Amino acid sequence: MTKNVFALLTVAGIVVACAPVSKTPATPALSNPQQGTATASAGVKKADQTVAEIYAGKDSLAGTLVNVRGKVVKYNSQIMGKNWVHVQDGTGAPGSNDLMVTTADAAKTGDIVLVSGKITLDKDFGSGYRYALILEDAKVLVETK
Repeated sequence: MTKNVFALLTVAGIVVACAPVSKTPATPALSNPQQGTATASAGVKKADQTVAEIYAGKDSLAGTLVNVRGKVVKYNSQIMGKNWVHVQDGTGAPGSNDLMVTTADAAKTGDIVLVSGKITLDKDFGSGYRYALILEDAKVLVETK
């Protein structure tokens, strides 16, 4: 049984209950995050890392190209001329289970994608938008919708 925790917000002495926050992972683990149907001819190779592995090895992977497979859990198009994609593969703990990707390619929330991009650490876009780890200008290949 999943236990829910309700976040509370107090504004000028008024308490407002917000949406329930589940303690269960938002994205179930993919059966095998490193296998899929993409081909090298699409410009994206086979996945060689999981999201958790990228976070765990981020210092040694900085500036390198990585390939990761996961599910699009959030998608924002054309912000600062780029599409912003949150990818999860079911690995990692909160804080190291969601990979931010910028790309020119399109995807939709729920798509399974293969992402190939360069790891950048401590990227500050200004106005409070700072990322400890981000894959920039990645190629995103939608495998299944």
